[in-house]
Amino acid sequence: MDVNVLENMIINRVAIHQIYKRENTQSIVPPTYNNELSNLDYDAIDILKQRVTKALGNKSHAIRMEIKETNEDSIFCQLKDFWLSERSDADFLQLSKKMTLKLAQAQTSKAYPGGIIIVLEGTVQEYNKPFVVVIKAEKQAGFSIEEQDGAMIIKLFQDLLLMPHQRLQKMGLFINNTVRNREIKTEEVDAYIFDSNTDTSVAAAKANYFYEGFLGLDFKRDSDVLTQEFFELTKLFINMNPNIQGDKKVDLVTALISYVKCGTNQFINADDFAQSFIQDATIRDEYIEKLSQRGMPTTNIRKDLSMIGKGLKVRNLEFENSIKLQVPAEEFSDIVNVTENLDGNTVVIIRGQMLKEK
Repeated sequence: MDVNVLENMIINRVAIHQIYKRENTQSIVPPTYNNELSNLDYDAIDILKQRVTKALGNKSHAIRMEIKETNEDSIFCQLKDFWLSERSDADFLQLSKKMTLKLAQAQTSKAYPGGIIIVLEGTVQEYNKPFVVVIKAEKQAGFSIEEQDGAMIIKLFQDLLLMPHQRLQKMGLFINNTVRNREIKTEEVDAYIFDSNTDTSVAAAKANYFYEGFLGLDFKRDSDVLTQEFFELTKLFINMNPNIQGDKKVDLVTALISYVKCGTNQFINADDFAQSFIQDATIRDEYIEKLSQRGMPTTNIRKDLSMIGKGLKVRNLEFENSIKLQVPAEEFSDIVNVTENLDGNTVVIIRGQMLKEK
């Protein structure tokens, strides 16, 4: 059963640094590091937690990823070293600086903007699993830098950064599921990304530097299976739900096919589908619960239609009295109209001339 990965979230420490847009493609502009942890008050921490949970938690547009890079310079190796250390303030600050430098190095194009890098550390879920979140926020008015005791200190105006209009542009989340001080393997670390720009495949490609070049992640290899399961489980829920009338079942399956086949969206999301097409709130909640019980993610799934096949090509309608109707899916809405009378009978109108009987 899918759970909210950020349930019982506690933020222990926050570090904030700054990276810059490259002036040339050959070298980075050195980041500005904060040599102290950020002392955010309780209200600021709580709002920051809400922002992160909305982006990465249950029913969000976060995408679960696989850890690809495991070399000594990788983010995974940096996290592993931190989690196996004493996890002191100095250890965490050093980790945040390494991650900031790694991101600056990954931004190989002058087209990538600079920004504020926020690294969070704490625990989540029932067993207080360690997590680290790294956020790239667009730099806007409200950030300033000043020197204190020979160190460059980044001053953060909380009321600007934490307000809803401020874009926390990109996030990476890592959750350590291993017992403390034991060997940490890639399959025991959950990884998620969120990008406010990844609504289309084009935007996702542009974000490659963040999730692959920086975080060392790749899309999960079972996206084809998850896409098929989403499609089949959703269709099963629609067809078997006694509270959805026959003609409404047809409309919802039509909406499902259109939603899955939509060429401008690289991702599918159960909550998105429910909010867009299931009008009844009770049925909506029931749908999300059913999919969760079957282990379906309630975050984004990278769309891969390779295993659905015939389900997107042909509609097969079954009625009482052993009556069946087969219709090409692409032409369904144009050539078939299905309604229900007040007496409970179904009326099917086919726009086309009958040719023969098989």
